[in-house]
Amino acid sequence: MNFFEQQDKARQRTFVLLFFYVLAVLATIISVYGAVRLCWYFMPISRKSPLYMPVYDTVPVDFWDLNCFLTVTGIVLLVVLTGTLIKIAQFSKGGVAVAKMLGGEQILPGTKDPDERKVLNVVEEMSIASGVPVPAVFLLKNEYGINAFAAGFSTQDVVIGVTRGAVSLLSRDELQGVIAHEFSHIFNGDMRLNMNLTGFLNGLLLIALTGKTLLRGVRGGHGQSSNRGSGATVFVILLFALLLLVVGYIGVFFCNWIKSAVSRQREYLADASSVQYTRNPSGLAGALKKIAGLPDGSFIRQTRAEEVSHFFFSDGVAVFGGTIFSTHPPIHARIRLLDPSFDGKYPVVRSIAPAETRAFRSPRPANPHLGEELAKWEKKMSLSQTPRTDLGHESLAESVVFQVGVITDNHLNRASEIREALPALFREAVTSVTGSIALVYGLLIDRRNTDVRSHQLEYLARHDDPSVYKMLLRLLPDFSSLKTEWCLPLLDLATPTLKTQTSERYEKFREHVETLIHEDQSVSVFEFVLKQVVLHRLDLFFGKAKKTTVVYSDWKPILPDCEILLSYIAGAGSFFRPLVEKSFFKAVESLGQDFSWKLIPFELLTHDQIAGALKKMAAASPKLKEQFLKACVHCIEHDEQLDIRELELLRAFASTLDCPIPPFIPQAEN
Repeated sequence: MNFFEQQDKARQRTFVLLFFYVLAVLATIISVYGAVRLCWYFMPISRKSPLYMPVYDTVPVDFWDLNCFLTVTGIVLLVVLTGTLIKIAQFSKGGVAVAKMLGGEQILPGTKDPDERKVLNVVEEMSIASGVPVPAVFLLKNEYGINAFAAGFSTQDVVIGVTRGAVSLLSRDELQGVIAHEFSHIFNGDMRLNMNLTGFLNGLLLIALTGKTLLRGVRGGHGQSSNRGSGATVFVILLFALLLLVVGYIGVFFCNWIKSAVSRQREYLADASSVQYTRNPSGLAGALKKIAGLPDGSFIRQTRAEEVSHFFFSDGVAVFGGTIFSTHPPIHARIRLLDPSFDGKYPVVRSIAPAETRAFRSPRPANPHLGEELAKWEKKMSLSQTPRTDLGHESLAESVVFQVGVITDNHLNRASEIREALPALFREAVTSVTGSIALVYGLLIDRRNTDVRSHQLEYLARHDDPSVYKMLLRLLPDFSSLKTEWCLPLLDLATPTLKTQTSERYEKFREHVETLIHEDQSVSVFEFVLKQVVLHRLDLFFGKAKKTTVVYSDWKPILPDCEILLSYIAGAGSFFRPLVEKSFFKAVESLGQDFSWKLIPFELLTHDQIAGALKKMAAASPKLKEQFLKACVHCIEHDEQLDIRELELLRAFASTLDCPIPPFIPQAEN
């Protein structure tokens, strides 16, 4: 199952969860209605009651009352939708909101702490290897268990969270296995599913919280009045609060059951993918063994951890009901799949938690029934859950597209090589906002036309901060030796730092990028694509764009946009008209769509047209994106080969569609 199939399957799971969510809401409405009718029956009807109304003299004996049911339905829907919308609004910033909710603090790229530097290096290498923008990394400083999570709606707003215990107690190989596991969740579409599920769950949870609030209010004011009628009213309110509490948690019960059932399946796949990425099962197995042997385990102490328990690498909270409601498979089952020789004995790991917060728990003993339990869980682990490993394909288009969302040990090695090959000044620059901004400007500075370059530098000297201009002048000499394959990795490394600038600073940065591009009165293919990649990664974060959702599941409404994009790619690859036509029609033929295709001359295409077409293509279903990227490969493979410039152009286009393609690996290194 490739990246696009996984993304499509994740969308389908979202619809299934939405269906069960609707059923849970209906069950909640019926339960609340029953609670209201029960309270109505016990409502004080004494004429001496301060709450007496004449209607109480005609209290219906029948359980069913349409007006009451409609009123209850409206109130419940209002409460549930309010709770859902509150959480959706809270998560509008993506993974950052989840990390901050858990008390996380971002690890700054310039950190000198060796443990923090270790996790940043692992995340950076994993990102470059996969073609994903480097996510911001958040450290849960007060969490001493070993755990991690990935959160966000897409590759543009994802964050990686790690606990202090994970950073301090895991070796580099073990940490790499954990981070690779989290990247699998990114590629498999699990993050968006988790974010949506949390929003749904919060709507039902709000009913239980309403019951808790009423219960506290009644208990707080119980002794303030001795009026008999008032006492009866308090009894009714108390009864209603208790019923709301029960009803609310019944809804949560079903949602947690759905959440755990889905999560357990995805954890097995993520473990298998981690091993595929790193080719080192002992790293991930070692991390799991340390969790089992650590007194703190993988538990998260933050009180709101239960809301996002399905995000974590391992069980973050204790659950009632054992494995039925656990969001993760048993840890010994996960270890055994990675290490067949595992005998059930765990290492003793010393806690780093302060004495006053330390969990005084003995390491888990060996399980005498390990064999029986493993047989049961291994039977549940079907072969269909294992990740893809075959990279052999009949066509170049299939081979390239197959690699979307795939990391191999070759890609990790290539990422490490690229990172180390970057000039030392570049690696230093990405650790600060000033340096990262200067790097982007440097990529846009014309290196051939000295007049244009002088105008660009003069503009920046007048309109940007002196510190940025000074840093740019330091960087410029190294841009003369910049390799094509370094451009996207540089943007990958600079992305988390660029997200730390203020909104006001981003406005200025955005304006200056536009000005630098148009300084020579023309926009090259490289400049345009660079601009699209940068803005795609940052506009969403700074509120300049909305989250992309699937709008188009059929080719018909976006065929003209596809025509624009394929015309642009064909024209960017050659100036020879017959070759451009051959490339274009080879691409459109691969789509198999009955459409009157027309090649648009390259010089007639406007960048507003292309940007608009990219935006619409980004809203296409995963299946359509897969077909489109295959068509793009057909368009540029006219000579049956992909040179580095063509492949980097394709990678940049794919990045704007949230379809990460790993870096090119020279044939000699395969």
